[in-house]
Amino acid sequence: MKTKKRTAIIGIALALVLAIGGTLAYLTATTEEKENVFTMGTNITGILEEPNWDSEEAENFTPSKVIPKDPQIENTSVTGTDPAYVGATLTYQVKDDTDAWIDTTYAELDQFINIQSNGVDGFNTTNWTMANNNTRAYYTPTVDPGITTDPIFTDVEIDPLALTPDQIASAPGTEEAPVQFDMSQYTTETGAYTLYEMKDFQIVVKGYLVQSEGFTDAQDALQTAFPAIFN
Repeated sequence: MKTKKRTAIIGIALALVLAIGGTLAYLTATTEEKENVFTMGTNITGILEEPNWDSEEAENFTPSKVIPKDPQIENTSVTGTDPAYVGATLTYQVKDDTDAWIDTTYAELDQFINIQSNGVDGFNTTNWTMANNNTRAYYTPTVDPGITTDPIFTDVEIDPLALTPDQIASAPGTEEAPVQFDMSQYTTETGAYTLYEMKDFQIVVKGYLVQSEGFTDAQDALQTAFPAIFN
């Protein structure tokens, strides 16, 4: 029963910030923050990893740039601990005019970046199930101690059509001249090119592990253990 599940749940929450940003120019700096291990209860521990992250690769980004980012969760519990169900939350943010981070949607960020998995656009859905407009992720298999999940995604590509604010300011009818981009590459709808404006952005990933015993799948486990987050 639900009551019994709640009294016996052991789980942990992990946090990782994927931050890509800097000055709003054609080349922008990239920063990263990590807070990897948070433990709640006993016996279950985990860590968020990005084995292919290279800060030098992400120091500047331009259109078509592919930046390796591969968040994955390892069950670091001691050998003999029961397998865990794993999930994650993803929060998308951009900087506003005051240089403050504000929440946005995946759909808005997707205008100028492309999430990729092993060279294919999109999240890694082989073992991950994305939900809630790509803000929740559930890992289908249980994860034994010492085992790491597949990455939720492997790369972030800056869209080839992405534009800098200076390029957008050079569009016909604006004060700047000459036009600094090929208007024919964008739809004829008025102002459609403005949707491709590059901004400083970050993707905040938080991982969660919950004991597998007593649950039917990851969604059941995570919604029971963390109802305020996954329901």
